[in-house]
Amino acid sequence: MGALLGMKARLDVVLRKHPENALAHFWLAEVKFEQGQIEAAKAELQKARELDPSESFASKKTMIQRIDQAR
Repeated sequence: MGALLGMKARLDVVLRKHPENALAHFWLAEVKFEQGQIEAAKAELQKARELDPSESFASKKTMIQRIDQAR
């Protein structure tokens, strides 16, 4: 859990400087998903999609599918 908190802190810094960074929003979605914050993960994934509709931020589509299918 400590690694996730550290990653979230770094992503927060990146997003404060570059709020248009779709990749950072995607990574934050992954962190939130792993923390069990499903709705927050979906919101971050949606933001990433708004910024980059082609979803080029995701090298593997499996994480997108996991977040989309989570309840």
